[in-house]
Amino acid sequence: LEGDDGHTYFGTHMDSFGAEGRVSAGALLGTVGDSGNARGAKPHLHFEIYPNGVEAVNPYPTLAAACR
Repeated sequence: LEGDDGHTYFGTHMDSFGAEGRVSAGALLGTVGDSGNARGAKPHLHFEIYPNGVEAVNPYPTLAAACR
């Protein structure tokens, strides 16, 4: 996903995809799974944030702040 903030939000190992195009908060983007190199593992989401499309950073602080 390309955010309005210039960051890229990247999720992998999904089983299905939901909304396409511009999305709003609460939209179903997909369901977690075990695709790719996670085949056979417990279903999960591998999530990354690339500020300004550069190097990935730890997404936890961003996600934790959004849940407050």
